[in-house]
Amino acid sequence: MFIKQNNSLIFIFGILITLIISALLLFELYVGIIKSGWVFSCVSNYYTNIIFIVPALVSVGKISGFELQIYYILLLVAVVACVGYLFYRAIKPTKALINGDKEPIKNTALFEVAVLFSALYFFEFILTLVLKACGVNMGTLPQRETWQWMFDLLEASVWEEIITRVLYLGVPMMIVYAITKNNELPLWRYPFGGFKMNTTALIFIIFSAFMFGAGHLTNWGWWKFIPTFIFGLIAGYLFVKYGVYATIAIHFLTDYISAETWLTGNSAIITMLLLIVVLALAIPYFFIYLKRGFLFIKNTFMNEKLNPPETD
Repeated sequence: MFIKQNNSLIFIFGILITLIISALLLFELYVGIIKSGWVFSCVSNYYTNIIFIVPALVSVGKISGFELQIYYILLLVAVVACVGYLFYRAIKPTKALINGDKEPIKNTALFEVAVLFSALYFFEFILTLVLKACGVNMGTLPQRETWQWMFDLLEASVWEEIITRVLYLGVPMMIVYAITKNNELPLWRYPFGGFKMNTTALIFIIFSAFMFGAGHLTNWGWWKFIPTFIFGLIAGYLFVKYGVYATIAIHFLTDYISAETWLTGNSAIITMLLLIVVLALAIPYFFIYLKRGFLFIKNTFMNEKLNPPETD
């Protein structure tokens, strides 16, 4: 009885987290949309490097002027589509939850994006305290105009996922299945994610997470590899279980967390208060996913039966 009550309380925490994160995500999307005209006009005199991670950052070309404006619109459309699909997929499970069935909602991308983002936020909070206590210089963000941040982080939310999840995880899985002919889905589906977890997928999740972490060493320093590698593992899991729409959504959620400041020009007080609440609620989910992650990896490399971890 105690365990069941405890699991029920953890589930309630998860629902509260999902509600808060959903509100934050929709607010970020709102800011991105209403500021899009301003950003669109500003980027006409800007340029961006199209980069790959090998694992160092390598520029393969530049986009500027009108082409960059079109590129920006495509990025925004991609994020709107992914976030919209994230919520669309949660409609039926939400109706089931209202009718008393809580199981479907726990296996939606929206729920897992919310609790995994929150668990990662808790981890990064602890990591920051430890690094500062050890005297590690974590640096400061470069000075940029707000519209530059909005463009650069929007681009990162989409392009970095295309590189590290689609090209370094989905495409290799497609190639493996094309060779082995053991695919259960049409081959074209694999680059978009949403397939079954197995040993090969886990290996490419770790590889793509390593590349993602390594790609952040250039501008941040060695310490940044730790949280970005963990983020890469989370994004890889979401990619395999749900698809690229979930990874773009969680990346956008993470990168646009300063949306309140961009909108008001003041400190993001409301966002910070909500994140404090989320941080406290996320503690049990941090340990749940940590335990299940280790057990899943252990069982995978022991060639035991593979099943993706699920939340309580």
